[in-house]
Amino acid sequence: MTDDQINELHIIQRCFSAVSNLLSPETDLHAVDRDDLSLLVSYLSNRLEKTMEGR
Repeated sequence: MTDDQINELHIIQRCFSAVSNLLSPETDLHAVDRDDLSLLVSYLSNRLEKTMEGR
């Protein structure tokens, strides 16, 4: 695997973690990792942009 592929896998893993935390949150939603959630939104936005550009 290339370094880019490994980095992509790491990002996707953190995105899944954010979704998992949202689906099964603690009683306090502040327990959701904001960095992972921010990464998820950023990643999806980036992928949407690339898809719309045809890349």
